[in-house]
Amino acid sequence: MKEMMVGSVAPVGPVGRWGAAPPQELLERMKDYGQEGAFALWDELSPEDRDLLVRDIESLDLSRIDRIIRRSMGSQGGYLAPAEPVPESSVSRVEERSPEDKERWWKKGLRAISEGKLAVVLLAGGQGTRLGSSDPKGCFSKSIPSESLYVSS
Repeated sequence: MKEMMVGSVAPVGPVGRWGAAPPQELLERMKDYGQEGAFALWDELSPEDRDLLVRDIESLDLSRIDRIIRRSMGSQGGYLAPAEPVPESSVSRVEERSPEDKERWWKKGLRAISEGKLAVVLLAGGQGTRLGSSDPKGCFSKSIPSESLYVSS
């Protein structure tokens, strides 16, 4: 296959501008932060997807992200221990409860929310890899370090 020039950047051949491997400098930078796994599927990417991945990673301020995570984990006291199953004797299934119990719980929950004593946190399933852990997201401490709460998705 004949190579083409894209601007004055680099020759683009069958494997794209970056060749058969990720750019070494970028790979080393990601290794510094334990994130070299971002390139795990490099061989399966099209040349266009490789370009997009490299551009996306180059746009990240990894040192800032690392500082934020370290500061956050420091204020939280680190990762929580793995969760243990709740004893069966402590489990109550809503569908097995009386309508009166359900109504009482509903009212009690609404009251707790209105008094600022209760909140709901919903995390999508999966691992916490983007949070710097291979543990499930549900294993992170969910305490709020300040009075201010901003939710983004």
